[in-house]
Amino acid sequence: MLRSVSNGRWKERLLPFAVINPIYSGWKRDMEESISKLGMKGIRLFPKYHRYELTNPRCVELVKRARDRGVPVGLTLRMVDSRPSSWLDITDEWTLKDILPIIEAVPDGQFMILNIANSTAMEPEGLSLIKRANVFMDTSGRNIIDLGGLISTFGKEKFGFGSHSPILDYRTGALRIAALREEEASPGIRQDLMSGNIMRFMRL
Repeated sequence: MLRSVSNGRWKERLLPFAVINPIYSGWKRDMEESISKLGMKGIRLFPKYHRYELTNPRCVELVKRARDRGVPVGLTLRMVDSRPSSWLDITDEWTLKDILPIIEAVPDGQFMILNIANSTAMEPEGLSLIKRANVFMDTSGRNIIDLGGLISTFGKEKFGFGSHSPILDYRTGALRIAALREEEASPGIRQDLMSGNIMRFMRL
């Protein structure tokens, strides 16, 4: 995939993100090379798999460095169904409010919240924090069952098409946008949800 991006074939469609583990001793070098030499457009974090908390000082430092480099940090609330996994506990899956500590720690960071599979319930303080922050949420999660309501709650600029492909069927995220009623989304808002919001978020 990187070769295709580098030779320009998919330059307008594929934006590579680097997966960085901040509790690995060489993470700063890896992050710098990924952005400066390899041209990565963002950072992906998987704390559940790499076994650290979002409040870990190294994680906070990584997010601050990403902010300073002008790249977003992507957090996936659910990678796969954890119930058949040998060492993941279903009760440990993230809800939307579990992301709040890192946004509180770096309120001027840039965050992608992907595959919202569990609760989006939020206390007023948390809702206010997300609405103020530079946050983009995609439509791939199983709990995006009322996209119109979520847009009304969080703001239309916070959402955009996401497929979680190849793990999920890409059509589901698109159908959630297509199924919005006219009173929930004008044609312009639908276009923003399909492409405009993410293009602005990524400064494309």
